[in-house]
Amino acid sequence: MPAALRPGEKHTAGRQIDFHDDDGNLLELVIDTVYSFEDAIKAYEHLVRGAFGKIVIRIAG
Repeated sequence: MPAALRPGEKHTAGRQIDFHDDDGNLLELVIDTVYSFEDAIKAYEHLVRGAFGKIVIRIAG
């Protein structure tokens, strides 16, 4: 995983998994916000409010 992820940055963490839409176009992962494990509650609150992309909770490093 990169040293720093920023909101809106495209990134695939860990195992590569490709997702395609009904027309076969590759869909890319978009990170909305990265939270530390200590801020996991804030991450879930953000998720409930709604997010543009994925909410990530960093558990190591």
